Amino acid sequence: MNLQHEHIQALCGELKLPAMQTQWPALAQRAADTEGSFADFLQPALESERAAKQERVRQALLKIATLPAIKSPEDYDFNFATTSDPIAW
Repeated sequence: MNLQHEHIQALCGELKLPAMQTQWPALAQRAADTEGSFADFLQPALESERAAKQERVRQALLKIATLPAIKSPEDYDFNFATTSDPIAW
């Protein structure tokens, strides 16, 4: 890794861009291989960062929600509901 790559890695870390920090070399190489423009590199880099940020936000909100547990339909106790008649409720 050369000095410029190390500097870009450090800047991505400082700017809190973890997805771009890990993915930019492959994206830059793909743009270079296809003789793409800077925009051809930048758009997928920013899209990957946006997707990673959305996932981090989703994970943080799930943690804050303090949901008891994630359950599947197989985990539900159908014997708990004594009747399916809505009038009896």
